[in-house]
Amino acid sequence: MIHKGRRERVKDRFLSEGALSFAPHELLELLLFYAIPQKDTNVLAHNLIDYFGSLDAVFEASYDDLCKVNGIGHNAAILLNLLLPTYSAYIKSKMGNKPLLKTNSEVYKYCNWLLKHKKLENFYVVCLNSAYQVVGNVLISKGTNNEVRAYPKLIASAVIRTNANYAIICHNHPSGNCFPSKEDENTTIQIDKMLNMIDVVLIDHIIVAPTCIFSMKNREKVDIKE
Repeated sequence: MIHKGRRERVKDRFLSEGALSFAPHELLELLLFYAIPQKDTNVLAHNLIDYFGSLDAVFEASYDDLCKVNGIGHNAAILLNLLLPTYSAYIKSKMGNKPLLKTNSEVYKYCNWLLKHKKLENFYVVCLNSAYQVVGNVLISKGTNNEVRAYPKLIASAVIRTNANYAIICHNHPSGNCFPSKEDENTTIQIDKMLNMIDVVLIDHIIVAPTCIFSMKNREKVDIKE
């Protein structure tokens, strides 16, 4: 009965004050109500954050790793694993089947959506038609935690296959540094020249890190606001 009374108070507070008034462990506590019917989920929420180090690390943890935390069972681990895929599906639905990328902000947001939760480096090409609508995003390669290869032939194949007029290339730096390496600079020049030969305009090369984005075209670092 004690837990039931607290749960109702937490729910009432959420409805009256909203999620922004909650600390990370309090959000986890509330979320776990719906997977764990009777236990004290406040303690479990603290245990999860202590074990993984942060709320985002909890959401990014694998099913097996979540189950290593005492008190986290099958249902709770699945619920936590559902959050990021559900959020990605929400963003994709909100953007529509063919989102428009006409502004720098729209380009940054889209590339961040593609790459922000990747734990290893990934390289994508985003293909756009003449109206700047996305007609495809193609994973070119997966790498390690600090390196990924770009394959110009695969990029060319992707833009030709989608009949693209414009292309955006993007990759991530999970380490946290969004600034380009010398290799990133050379890759951008090489791909720009290659696309120009097939009459496709390279709009930008975006580097996504956990807290910032770098635009190779605009030579600017943009902090990510959650």
